[in-house]
Amino acid sequence: MKALAVVMGALGAEGALCALALVVGAGASGSASFQWREVAISERNACLPIAFTLAAQNRGLQGARRVVRPMVFAYSPPATPSFWMNDTPAALSGVWVGSSGRVIGYWHGRAESTQLHPAPAPVRAVIEYPDGAHVPSVGSPVRIGAPCATKDGRL
Repeated sequence: MKALAVVMGALGAEGALCALALVVGAGASGSASFQWREVAISERNACLPIAFTLAAQNRGLQGARRVVRPMVFAYSPPATPSFWMNDTPAALSGVWVGSSGRVIGYWHGRAESTQLHPAPAPVRAVIEYPDGAHVPSVGSPVRIGAPCATKDGRL
């Protein structure tokens, strides 16, 4: 599956602007690894893969023919990414988690679409779900917690 995020944000003491292209695609990429963390979404906990680093965000859901669980892309400081579905064979729904740590909106991507889905405001995280999955309602709290171990390690 492939999504593209373009991130604009302030970096460094001088507040210089930086643009990063993050590609989540269908093919293996390097030695990127995810951190598995307890994620509380609307008071329900799950052990989910988190892409904290640029390498992990570049890898994303590469090679996943079927999404088994949601995946979280974490941004620190909060950023304003845009996602697209180019070269993504399955539709996905994304949840924008604002800088307050609460759901502020959604995007729905059609398979193979190049339509951009820009964040409505700076976000702390984006959670990708298979299309049609139950997603948390606007205003729901989301918290990334301590490391955890998943039984199967599948994305």
